[in-house]
This record gives sequence, structure tokens and C-alpha cells, in this order.
Amino acid sequence: MKSPVMKNSHINQKLSLFWVIGWVFFFSTSVTLAKKLDPSTPTLIIVFIRSLFGLISICPLMLRGNRRKNFRFQDVKVSIVKMISYFSAITCTYYAYRSLPLATATAIGFSGPIFITSFSIFILKEKIPSEKWLLLILGYLGVLVIIDPTTIKFSTSILISVLANIFAAISVNTTKILTNKNQTKTIIFYANTFNFLCSSILLLLFLPETKVDSKSLYTLPIIGTIGVCSSYCYVQSLKYSKPSFVAPFEYTRLVYAIPVGVIFFSEYPKLNTIIGSLVIIFATTLFTRFKTQEKMKKDITDFSLIKESSLKNQNLPH
Repeated sequence: MKSPVMKNSHINQKLSLFWVIGWVFFFSTSVTLAKKLDPSTPTLIIVFIRSLFGLISICPLMLRGNRRKNFRFQDVKVSIVKMISYFSAITCTYYAYRSLPLATATAIGFSGPIFITSFSIFILKEKIPSEKWLLLILGYLGVLVIIDPTTIKFSTSILISVLANIFAAISVNTTKILTNKNQTKTIIFYANTFNFLCSSILLLLFLPETKVDSKSLYTLPIIGTIGVCSSYCYVQSLKYSKPSFVAPFEYTRLVYAIPVGVIFFSEYPKLNTIIGSLVIIFATTLFTRFKTQEKMKKDITDFSLIKESSLKNQNLPH
């Protein structure tokens, strides 16, 4: 018979998995549509529209119920780091996916879980044993195989793609801290507000005469709406589990990216992309298995302590 602690942990993992699969679908659809936009459309426009629709969608929820509680935000310092890293991650991600083949951008994105786990050591104070460090190093080697620095010229797009993962890792870990004290809608509201203000200011300063073609005018609102769904799903997944559990399920994006890249963009993944992806998936799958085993041991220990405490209370004289 499962203990209440283990049962709740299992339910939370299922809920987390449900939300992260939703994120994979919405995120992949969003970047695919962004890639189909006219190349002359600035990436900042995409970020602006996404944040605008995010605010439109979340404002009714913020005005419902206890408004004072909804707008109250805990951990201001952490939230500032989260918002800056989130804005940087989204901007770099859209730029990378629009500039690189879909399978390549997705494959480099697979380094995300490795960065997330690495940053969790410093941000969430998670302890990483030596065997896990070896798996992290193996994961980074997989990224190098995909990038293949010996045969390709320096690419700004590849560098930005890697930076997107670094910023995303910081954002994910700080979001996990914020979910402990803040509502999901509150986190999303302030993140979209920050993105809206930053993208607006940057567009006014550097691209004041930007024009968007008619086709993009129809696609951008769809990207914005889907982007909101993507953000909500990911924050919810972090609410029910740790980043190190959520991150490996991002690999299911490759199932989406390769056929979409071939069908819509005539982009075929190179051999080094496939090999590098397999190396990263292998490393992080083993890493996740270690984490799961540790979690099970902790749950069993917690249950034993609860049971022992209960027996002691029963034996106390009344």
C-alpha cells in the first residue's frame, strides 16, 4: 500500500507531466508559426504581440476575486531576475528558431534541461553527486556535437540559441521559487507586463518605422494567443514538480520538429544533429532516473518517520 506522501507525489508528477506536454504542443506550434512569418518582420514584434495578448488574456483573471491578493507579488528581487531572464529567453528563442533549421534549433534547445539542472545547483541549492556531474558533462558534449565547431563557421544564430537556453534555465529556476509564494496568474501577469514594456520601448527606440505585411497581421495574434497558453502550461508544470523532473520531457519536441521541418520547410536533420540529440537525451534520461530514485527514497523515509511518530503517540499514556 502506498503511503499518503508517495501517493501525493505520484499525483503531482502526473499533473506536472500533463502540463508540460501541453507546453510542448503550444511552444512548438508557436515557434513554427513564427518561422513562417515574413523574414522582414522583427522578432521584437513577435515578443510585443505575444505579451500584449498575454495581458489581454490574464487581466480578466487578475480582476476576478481578491484583487489585492492577485496583484500582490512576493520576492521582488527574484521576480526581477525572472522577468529579465524570461524576456531575454523569449527574444533569443524566437530569433534562433527563425534563423536556424527547425530540427537544429530544437536539438540545441535540448541543452535546456542540462542548463536548468546546472543552474538549480546555485539557485535552488540542489546537491549534485559526482556521477551526475559526469552526465551533465556528457550532455554538454552532445551540444558540441550538434554545433560541430570544427566544421562550421561562427554563427550568431547558434550562439543566440545557446544563450536562449541559459536565460531560460535562469527563468525556470526562479519561477520555481516564485510558485511557492505566488499564484500562477500573478507570475504570468507581471512577466507579460515586463515583456510588453521592454519590447515597446525597444521598438520605439530602434525600429520606429517597422511595417508588418498583411499575412503576418493575421498570424501574429495566433502566435500571441498560443504563446500565452505555452507560458501558463509551463508555470503550472513547475507548480507540481521540480525543474529537474519537468525538463527531460522537453525532448518530445523532436518528434514534432523533424516532420514539421521536413514537410513545411524542406529541412532535413544532419547526422551530427541526430547523434548529438541522442547523446543529450541519453545523459538526461539517466540523470532523471537518478532523481526519481532519490525522490522515492526520500518519500519512503518520510513515510517511515510519520509512521514511527504515530506509533510513539499511540504508546503515550493518556
